[in-house]
Formats: sequence, C-alpha cells, structure tokens
Amino acid sequence: MIWENKLATQLQWSAKISNLEAKQKVADKVAERVKEGDVIGIGSGSTSF
Repeated sequence: MIWENKLATQLQWSAKISNLEAKQKVADKVAERVKEGDVIGIGSGSTSF
C-alpha cells in the first residue's frame, strides 16, 4: 500500500500488536474485494491496525 499522507508512514503503536498475522490476512482479503469508489468503515481498536 502506498500512503500519500506522510503522517501515516510515521505511526507507531505503543505495544505489540496481538494476532498480527491473522489481522494482516483479513486485511489482504478485504483489499482483494475493494473497488474504486468503495467506502470502508474502520473502528479504532487494535484490529484496525
């Protein structure tokens, strides 16, 4: 993923992200289905990493 906002590339989490591999797999599956113009709602919990 290419971030246009430089702030997004500098984000850091204060703790280890739990279940990182599983979360990345879910993100990859979602990314496969997103089309131009789609709107995706994301919460503020650690799953939205």
